[in-house]
Amino acid sequence: MPKVSVIIPTYNCERFISDAIESVLGQTFKDYEMIVVDDGSTDNTARVLSQFSPKIKYIYQSNGGPAKARNTGILNAQGKYIAFLDADDAWLPDKLKMQVEYLERNNNLGLVYTDVYILNNRRFTASKQGGVRCFQRRPPFRGKVCQELFLDNPIMTSSVLMRKDCFEKTGLFKPLLSPIEDYDIWLRTAVFYEMDFIDIPLVKYRDYTGTFNKNVILTLTNIINTLNGFLTDYPAVANLLGKKAKQRVALHYVMLGKRYLLRADFRKAFYNFNLAQRLTKSIVLPFYIFFSSFFDCLMIIPRYFKNLIYKVMPGIG
Repeated sequence: MPKVSVIIPTYNCERFISDAIESVLGQTFKDYEMIVVDDGSTDNTARVLSQFSPKIKYIYQSNGGPAKARNTGILNAQGKYIAFLDADDAWLPDKLKMQVEYLERNNNLGLVYTDVYILNNRRFTASKQGGVRCFQRRPPFRGKVCQELFLDNPIMTSSVLMRKDCFEKTGLFKPLLSPIEDYDIWLRTAVFYEMDFIDIPLVKYRDYTGTFNKNVILTLTNIINTLNGFLTDYPAVANLLGKKAKQRVALHYVMLGKRYLLRADFRKAFYNFNLAQRLTKSIVLPFYIFFSSFFDCLMIIPRYFKNLIYKVMPGIG
């Protein structure tokens, strides 16, 4: 039985999946199984993966998103530890070795994560110094970090090694929370376990800022759902956080409201602003929203009236 189960969800990632798999095969730690869950790819992913048989366990399923694919991997995993690797990321050779040794020495830990190289190019360079370190200017969270993690999430999925037993307490990934379903798992793990950090970049992560911008409303909505769901399930943590919990949720209501404002969806914008105000009961917040949104309004007012004219007089333009 392998000590580590490496789970790689993939969807239409034929360009990068080989890099990910090769980075696992190149690990100095060898006691692992590699489970690649093909989440309904329609490109040549299956053909690319066939060249790695029998070094990988290949599972195909209909498209359901990365959370569902990771859950399939977990349910088929035999290892004591679970490692996640996104199909467009890659590991450095000592990643598993260092993390397994760390968890073996520290039974109190539920998971350990590492620093990450963030690369904005589509092809990894041969040098390890191919990107900026994620924790170059921010402190990591170590120990009992539930409160800190609620206020910020610095953990990248491809950097994590966790005990499989954690999922007995946290449950599996929630597909409805995509694309931040991993944050929900880290939060729930932090309720029961300590976490720690290896201050060495052992992952190469491709930065897709454009993907976040494209899905920003969904992302913000599900961050709010994650935070509210966590506070409901763990009221003791909510009491410890006090006003900070409400401020964290309110901030995301404001961010979501501003995104709707940019779409000229005034009803949803002010609905979210109102939720933020009700949470904080701050007399300053409405002024902050007004002034921070002022230039956004200047941008969307011409667009709003232009769209209105097109609706009333569709023959124009």
